Parts: sequence; C-alpha cells; structure tokens
Amino acid sequence: MEFKVRIYSELINVEDWDSVIVVFSEPDWLQHLAFIEIIREESDFMKMLEKIFREIDTFMKNVYRVYGKEAVYVIVSDHGFQLYEKLVSPNKILLRGKLLRTNMLDLVIHSNKVFCHLLKSVLNRYISKLVRHAHRTVLNSLLTKQKINYRDSLAFMPEDISGMGIRINKKLIAEKQINHNHVRKLVCSILRRFSKKADAFSLIDYRERVYWGENLKLAPDIVVLPNMKKGFWITSDPFSREISFSAVSNHSMSGIFGITDFEGLLRLKDTITRISAYDVLQLILYSINASIPSYHDGRELKALVEI
Repeated sequence: MEFKVRIYSELINVEDWDSVIVVFSEPDWLQHLAFIEIIREESDFMKMLEKIFREIDTFMKNVYRVYGKEAVYVIVSDHGFQLYEKLVSPNKILLRGKLLRTNMLDLVIHSNKVFCHLLKSVLNRYISKLVRHAHRTVLNSLLTKQKINYRDSLAFMPEDISGMGIRINKKLIAEKQINHNHVRKLVCSILRRFSKKADAFSLIDYRERVYWGENLKLAPDIVVLPNMKKGFWITSDPFSREISFSAVSNHSMSGIFGITDFEGLLRLKDTITRISAYDVLQLILYSINASIPSYHDGRELKALVEI
C-alpha cells in the first residue's frame, strides 16, 4: 500500500494531467477477508484497515498539493459491506424442483457427515502410510470436485455465483427439444413460489428486463438477487438447506459518493438520491472525453453540480 501511494504520488507530478483516476482495492480485499473481525473491533484487523485509510488520506493530500483548489475531487465506492445471517440456495431449490443434478459422489459425501468423517479418517490414517503425499491429492480431489453436474442440469447457478443468476443449459434443452422460454418460466415459477413463503429474494426476472446493451447475451438467463434488507445472501451449494443460518460478510448495495473541491464550495443543485455506479461511470467517461455508449442510462452528474 505504501509503495502504491508513493508510485501514484510520483506519477501525478510527471505531467499536467486533465484527469486522474486511481483505484484502491485494498479496503475491499481486507473486508472480504476479515469483515466480521473488523466489526467486532478486533485490534489487528482494525489497525490494518486504519493503516490503509491513512495511506489513502496521504495520497489525497499529495494530490491536493499538486492540483489545489481548481480541481474537483470525487471519492466513490461502488459498494459497501454487510453482515448476512441467512444463506439462501437457489441450487437447492432447483434440485428439489428436479431441474438440477449433482455429482453423486459428492452427494454421498455431503449428505452423510458421519461417512465423510470416516472417509477422511481412513484416508489420513491408512493411505498416508502407503503413499506419503498422494493421499492428500486423493482427498482434495474427492472433496473439491464440482458439486453440480452441469452437463445434465437444465438450470443452475454457477458455483462461483458469477453474475448472480441462473443459467439455462442451452445444449441440453436443444438435445431434449425443450423450449427455452418454457424452462425460464419454470425456473422463475419455482423460485418465486419459494420466495413467496420465505421472502428470500428481492429480484427474480429475465435478464432482458434487468440488463441491456450489446453484451446482454453474456448475462445469466435469469437474474436472482437475495433479499439483503432481510439479511439474506446467496450460496450456490446444492447440498445445503434451502435456507441456512450462518454469519457471512459480503457486498452491500450501499456505497459512498462524495464530491468536493476541499473548500466546501460545491453544492448539489438538487438532492440526488440513489446514485448508482452507472452515474459515476458516465462522470468518468465524460471527464476523459470518452464516448458514452448509446444504451448507457446513467445520469450526467456534472450537470447536477454547481460551484
């Protein structure tokens, strides 16, 4: 962190930049690692977080010394962090709805904790005597194998939760000659029926009703968001319960947006609520004279601010 601040501080002195954009990812990394410990104010992690923000503060002071009052400074985070106490598993719901299939070896291991414990004991105690290091590889391959049988599942949430959504197996539905929209409707129906009872999801909808643009085809077929206000986060584990209780930390939808000239002279013409990452993106694109995509619907924040 100190090295990064030193490099960035040197770069701003190299020439007279029109715009300077710097990303500090360290607060995100640390809070992913130890958010629970941080909110419990455990000293080691609190000291690390404080050190990170002190370095960022040092950098901002260096920038101000170079650009002074004439520049406008925008400080923004694209999300916050939150502690979630409930996990909802769309894959478990799809498994019960017979749209998702699992790899049977993992099903046996995960559904029977006693067997899993015995398997580990046997591998550790006996195989290790025969092959010193190979048993670790065997054990890891057994217990880290993909839980979802992607080839034979009609619908699934990827195990890395990419895109926060459900993907339809287009190859499989083509082989079985099943209508794509029929599967989408069925998935939405199953998830909504569950959420109606548990209030676990804040959004279940087709991707074209949520996203747009030239890269729409890369988005999940169905967008699924947990009900964060009710303390839900998502797990992709098909062997967990539909709803399990476990304290986890992850992103929240609330971030930070601050704009100032360090003299307090900027003020908003109108009260701006619900500023999104789309609005900030437009501000960045505008500041570097980059073209704004025609499908981009962010607000032009520059027009909402006066000096």
